[in-house]
Amino acid sequence: MAEVSTSKREEKKQATHRAITDAAWDLFARNGYDDTTVDDIAAAADVSQRTFFRYFDSKEAVLFGAWRDEFDELARRMRERPADESPMAAMLGALISLAGYYKRQRAVRIERARLVATSPNVGRYQQVTISPAFQAMLTDALADRLGVDPADDMRPALYAAVGMAVTRTATDRWLEDPDRIDLAELVRAGFAALPGPTS
Repeated sequence: MAEVSTSKREEKKQATHRAITDAAWDLFARNGYDDTTVDDIAAAADVSQRTFFRYFDSKEAVLFGAWRDEFDELARRMRERPADESPMAAMLGALISLAGYYKRQRAVRIERARLVATSPNVGRYQQVTISPAFQAMLTDALADRLGVDPADDMRPALYAAVGMAVTRTATDRWLEDPDRIDLAELVRAGFAALPGPTS
């Protein structure tokens, strides 16, 4: 009985999460991101503002989804790469392994990129919150792989900055023509263009 009750609670939570997300994206598309408020989203999803904040800490958090989980998964994949791989090769392998996930989210990523380009608030959230978190995650995972303290050894932060630049450039190129361009190949080409990328 307890398992059934727990399952029903989880299903209800997932349904509420979906309702908020769907309502937000619909309002972003119809009214624009900046003209959509948390109250608008809550009303459209038929939940209270308090319930909204139980699921998301901000309007931006709805737009960018479970990015923290995505970063954790990338870090896990980096740590599971073969021990004899160089840091850059391990980072490339982990990024390539997630390319399929990005492609499955193509429609969401295209619309998000449009909103980032048209709304200073969205761009600011990405620059101030998400990008630093991405770099910190990569730096920590690379430091673990190298067995160094990133406060004393600059290599993890440098490698992470390069990985971010390649990922951002490849993703931007991919979003220009996602039907024709393969994201994994762009990431691979980006790393290959670096001097000694896997050394």
